[in-house]
Amino acid sequence: MLIASLSAPFVSSLTIVWPSSRAWSSRWRSSREPRPAPRQSSLVAGLHAIEVAEADAPGEARIVAAVIALADQPLVGPQAVQRLIDAFAAGALVVVAAYDGRPRNPVLLGREHWAAVADMATGDMGARPFLRAHPELVTLVECADTGSPLDIDTPEDLARVVALAKGD
Repeated sequence: MLIASLSAPFVSSLTIVWPSSRAWSSRWRSSREPRPAPRQSSLVAGLHAIEVAEADAPGEARIVAAVIALADQPLVGPQAVQRLIDAFAAGALVVVAAYDGRPRNPVLLGREHWAAVADMATGDMGARPFLRAHPELVTLVECADTGSPLDIDTPEDLARVVALAKGD
């Protein structure tokens, strides 16, 4: 899971959250869960790592949002992330990429919703419980023309994604 934190109007840092719940920020800070945690904790650990990095860097601009992107979806392009950022700049506080009208990743979360997202995160569903509980907050942004949300979980998935990337 990658979490790019935003300080309007551009990306100010990048936090990479590994499956072991170790989070590394481009500000060279890390966060480790005190105990082994389920996969969902990578979202919580990433958001926490942003807050820790921010606390360790007084005087820098406050991070106002985070873009959550999954590392196993390599065909999600930078244009999708830019569309989420543009929607945020226009006033949306929770923005979800849609592919042919279906919500997928990446997701942008305004900072005011981080605590509620973390509180509702269960299993490996990440922010999905929050998004489903608060559809009135969600702005869908169509991104089907920017890439594909296909993920890689198996060797067959990898072969399919490689073929798509080559244009086969």
